Amino acid sequence: MNTKTQTPLAPQTPQAPHAPKETDGSVITITLKRPLTNQAGTILTSLVFREPEVGDAIDAEEAGGGEAKKTALVLSAMCGLDYADFRRIAASDFNLILDATADWLGN
Repeated sequence: MNTKTQTPLAPQTPQAPHAPKETDGSVITITLKRPLTNQAGTILTSLVFREPEVGDAIDAEEAGGGEAKKTALVLSAMCGLDYADFRRIAASDFNLILDATADWLGN
């Protein structure tokens, strides 16, 4: 099986998990503890999250489901990862993501 590693678009300076948001509020980079192979066969070792938009929340609300599903839908939109792939993120990585994006999500 041929796989390739995707390097996410990220700031030039490497950032650790829980990296603070930049002053312009642009992105948060999370390094995954357990890399994820997406449906296209690309191995993802980190995810770059943008600030959520109102449309992300509306789309999640319209999709229905519980709070965990709605949060996962918003987060998958924020990092540009397909929801089906996002669902396969390890729980420990999901907790890192939740902690790092808490200010943006109002948690």
